[in-house]
Amino acid sequence: MIPDKNCRIGCILNIVFSSLAIIFNLFLLVFNIMNLNSSIPTVKTKEVEWVYKIVIIFTIVYNVLTVLFLIPTIILTTFVLNGKLKSHLIPAIFGIIFGYAVGGIVMLCGKYNFKTEKIDDNSDETSNISLSNN
Repeated sequence: MIPDKNCRIGCILNIVFSSLAIIFNLFLLVFNIMNLNSSIPTVKTKEVEWVYKIVIIFTIVYNVLTVLFLIPTIILTTFVLNGKLKSHLIPAIFGIIFGYAVGGIVMLCGKYNFKTEKIDDNSDETSNISLSNN
């Protein structure tokens, strides 16, 4: 299986922006874990602090789940880029949902050729013309 140019560009966009999303989500995860034990300084009621901690716990769970789904997205997209998967649909859909949406859309617009021979992207029709002086 050989991906064409659009599929390759979508794979590269998926890998780059999913990696950036992993870094950003890990940063937010560490930041939220550090703020879990802190309290809101302006509000003294216990109910608001309890709601604040519940919101932080939900954001921690969201960040962990996002990272857990972005790692297989990067791995599957790398397999598509190398031509080791039978279909490029699952990594493209994961890229749309969890990563950068444009990378997944470009990947879906590209073709994943079923031929095993290498595609020559630089072929010209002019290369077959011989130059002769008449």
